[in-house]
Amino acid sequence: MSMSFTIGWSEDQARLTLTHIRSRAVYPASELETTRWIRENSALCEITGFDIEQVTKDRLYSISKKLYAEKQALEQHLSTRTNELFDIQDKIILYDLTNTYFEGRKQGSKLAKFGRSKEKRSDAKLVVLGLVINPEGFIKYSSILEGNMADSKTPEGMIGKLRIKTSFSARKALIVIDAGIATEENLEMILGKWAGTETLQCPEIQIHTLRKTKIRSTQIRTRKMPIH
Repeated sequence: MSMSFTIGWSEDQARLTLTHIRSRAVYPASELETTRWIRENSALCEITGFDIEQVTKDRLYSISKKLYAEKQALEQHLSTRTNELFDIQDKIILYDLTNTYFEGRKQGSKLAKFGRSKEKRSDAKLVVLGLVINPEGFIKYSSILEGNMADSKTPEGMIGKLRIKTSFSARKALIVIDAGIATEENLEMILGKWAGTETLQCPEIQIHTLRKTKIRSTQIRTRKMPIH
């Protein structure tokens, strides 16, 4: 719990955070359902030491917002720490996007926008979810973007922050992205921001090899690979 005091959190806030995180890992659900599960069907509070009678959906909402405010620092720490623990050098980086929709008007949201829903919900506002991971499955960076943002417009901010979240020993990386993101402009941008990158792979379409200031495109034949 010592880190909680470093960032100005009370011991109760730290314990509630651990309760909420562990409940999401074991039983992912809404805050309302999570409250019911913790109070009626879980011994989590015996593990974390938080008073079970104090668990409410409003407290879970509140601590989620407080935890999200520490997102950048947490991702940086976890990215570095998992690299150290598992001797990972981030030689391969995977970047992809999806979106999800809201039921309701979301009139007060700055991010929820009408866009191209991957679930065919043109009637609902969306947010775009961006994720950068390594082949071991550890998250390097995540982002929530405006729902009307095109896939091809997202990489600059993500790639710009990605380099500082990878291991310092990794000087080159294979960056795997979707074909919809791999515009010529984005390839040039990645080349400039990620010095030393040799290869960028576009699944199902092509491999772009980046060498200093030259981009060479080679057509390849692909096959479906199982995800473990």
